[in-house]
Amino acid sequence: MCGVFCIASKHPVDHSLLHKSRSIKDLLKHRGPDDDGIWFDKNNGVIVGHTRLAVLDLTDSAKQPMSKNGITLSYNGEIYNYKEIRSVLESRGYVFTSTGDTEVVLYAWKEWKNKSFDMFDGMFSIVVYDGDTITCATDCFGEKTLYYTIDNDQIYISSELSSLVKALDLKPCNDKILDTSFMLNGYIPSSETYYKNTYRMGPAEILEIKKSKIVNKTKYWKLPELDAGRFLNPKLSDRDISLLRRSLIESLESRLHTDALMCLFLSAGVDSSLIAAILKLELNYDIDCITASFGSDEVFDESSQAADVADYLGLNHHSTSVDMSSHNNISNEIIDHYGQPFDTVTTFAMSDMTRTVRDKYKVGLTGFGGDEVFFGYGKHVYAYKYRALMNSPEMVRSIIGGIVNSINFNKNTRLNNWIRNLINVKDGERYLAMKLYPAIGALRNLPHYNNIINSAYDDVGDIVKYTYVNELTNVMPNSRCISSDLGSMHSGFEFRTPFLNKKIINATHSLDYRAFMAQGQKSALRKILGKYLPDHLIDRPKRGFIFPQNHLIKQSIMSHNSKDLDISITSLRGNNVKGDNWKRLAVRAEIINNFKLSYI
Repeated sequence: MCGVFCIASKHPVDHSLLHKSRSIKDLLKHRGPDDDGIWFDKNNGVIVGHTRLAVLDLTDSAKQPMSKNGITLSYNGEIYNYKEIRSVLESRGYVFTSTGDTEVVLYAWKEWKNKSFDMFDGMFSIVVYDGDTITCATDCFGEKTLYYTIDNDQIYISSELSSLVKALDLKPCNDKILDTSFMLNGYIPSSETYYKNTYRMGPAEILEIKKSKIVNKTKYWKLPELDAGRFLNPKLSDRDISLLRRSLIESLESRLHTDALMCLFLSAGVDSSLIAAILKLELNYDIDCITASFGSDEVFDESSQAADVADYLGLNHHSTSVDMSSHNNISNEIIDHYGQPFDTVTTFAMSDMTRTVRDKYKVGLTGFGGDEVFFGYGKHVYAYKYRALMNSPEMVRSIIGGIVNSINFNKNTRLNNWIRNLINVKDGERYLAMKLYPAIGALRNLPHYNNIINSAYDDVGDIVKYTYVNELTNVMPNSRCISSDLGSMHSGFEFRTPFLNKKIINATHSLDYRAFMAQGQKSALRKILGKYLPDHLIDRPKRGFIFPQNHLIKQSIMSHNSKDLDISITSLRGNNVKGDNWKRLAVRAEIINNFKLSYI
């Protein structure tokens, strides 16, 4: 896990370009506090840079940028199957001088070129230069990304948008389409950013640059199709559960390779508890378990419940206290952190949490991705439960809405609101109406709302399938992965995610997708966990890892609506905001208004 940057210029490398590269490197230093380096090809105008967090092969043999046999590499992430790939390369005559995965990545690309990226099981963003072409690539889930900005005869590439914004003094655009997109999603969808000619690479993406021009952009992997089985009442058999369990064990075992100390971030939830159980009972691997305690009435303290799981498994458990009081101006911190509006303030909780343990550990296993891969969110089960109604034709839903409205004289009843704000909506609104219930009516007032619905949500189709695919391929890489990456890497810390594995995806997609929801939320993972833990340690309510929204809302510096945003919900803040989704929208309104007033 590191910081990656690159400059491709039409002109030879000069002092000005070197100065800019050093500025970007310094701005990425938190990602790689152990070492850094800059390599350049003066005549061809190429600079490749790196800041290193040493996790595998802690010696200088794995130093980056790594340059061998005419190939120069700067790479961020971990390739968990690097030992298997190394064995194949050795059988083909390659000789290694290091013991980590960096040299494996370099030689794999030399041997198989862009086909190598699909061979990797891991999280990565890669910049590789062969004297002619700069090739950039990202992992298939979007755990690690790259940003790039095109500036006349130069292209600048970096692991973080904020480093490009600060080093190049980029100025944001006043884009009302992006404003509305942010209010609907809480993030800016790939590949857009608020900065002109500045973009973010999506998952499984390859970008090729020659002579400071982008010459190719392609995808090397896509999510397999979801298929329903033949049975009317879908369920997972013991054989199915065994298949899923074996794929999880294999994925977790591959993620244990490290030359630095590693811990497990354990909550009281199913996902991290399952990781702990497999580590101890299947792999006989002892690991220190860490649970964060935030000392706030707004965040449920799971430390005692997590300790019960660790004690049952015979694992060491530590609770670390996280003080969030230092975040006095979260709206500005978000822009400084992400480089543009972003509503996942949980990244600060992650950063604070990892900072408290960074003196001892460099790597932490997490349960991140379990909900996305195993249909674990409440919205998955909700969409499945009401699929017949939500998948019915728009006209039918409109008729139902009219009937309910005509016989329901009290227009503010719960049923009437449910029908009006969730069922009697346009086809393209169904997913957002479910996620942001009951706010869809207010959101329709946003500028360019209809254009965004008709373009970005025109293919919703089956609401159950769409919810799963969109959460995994859009929300996760556009929001949760970025938050996780920045939250951990700002402390120079590496998160590893056993649930994000292509073999696990292939296993889940080989089964009837309906069966993951038919028997309740997270039923598949609960069945697997039931092999290891007693029911009283499993059957507990799901609680997300969150940074309290009210902490930002109470800091609101806005006392009026922004004329640029022109939406009524900007007045929803403080204790007048009722319900989590209204609070979420109030947070977004606060962030976007502060961004526009302070930076545009």
